[in-house]
Amino acid sequence: MAWFGFGDEVIVTNHRGTRRTVNRFSLHIQCPWRICNSTETLIASNDMDYPARDPQSYWDPSFDLDAFEWDRQGANWFDQQVSVIRPLLSSHHLVTRAAVDQLGSLTLEITPDIRLEAIPTTSFPIENWRLIRHGQEGYHVVVFDNQ
Repeated sequence: MAWFGFGDEVIVTNHRGTRRTVNRFSLHIQCPWRICNSTETLIASNDMDYPARDPQSYWDPSFDLDAFEWDRQGANWFDQQVSVIRPLLSSHHLVTRAAVDQLGSLTLEITPDIRLEAIPTTSFPIENWRLIRHGQEGYHVVVFDNQ
């Protein structure tokens, strides 16, 4: 699952009574997703499946898939790309458009020239993403496939 925060920071109390600071909006994505601009994909959920030093080495017959520890911090291409695009994503941006299609795909257009897309890819009902608004007037929007 990937978590993205948008908006100003607010203090919330969770169901255990613990107070914490979060962004006003949280987007939790459990289906494939990507962040791109008009010319390229900058980072995507499947980047975690490929080695950091050379994602193409995954297809090399000598690559030892059993030894690849994709979940070790820094070992996969996703971790490599996060360090590259973090400055781009850390500055202030404005979501200028949000769209959801009838199959549950989500597109957020973000200034300048950034797009976040979540693409449900199952044929059975499963949670794909949720948008949470934190604070006194909080709510959840949860999107499932086939519903």
